[in-house]
Amino acid sequence: MVQEPRGVTMTEAEKLADAEAALHKLLTTGGVVEVTHNGKTVKYARANIGELKAYVAQLRGGRINSVRVTSSKGL
Repeated sequence: MVQEPRGVTMTEAEKLADAEAALHKLLTTGGVVEVTHNGKTVKYARANIGELKAYVAQLRGGRINSVRVTSSKGL
């Protein structure tokens, strides 16, 4: 994970790469990961993985890579 040194701002691409790496690590190893954004370090665990996914989506400009649809009626 890349942390922002004081007075140095990460580019949006660097923030996205950092957040995606943290999400990958969380999905593959579990535990807790740290992501620094807006000058704050946030810890994510499996319990709040949705928040990390939302942050990644925000950095991507709100784009969603996949949509999962379930129905009791079938498709």
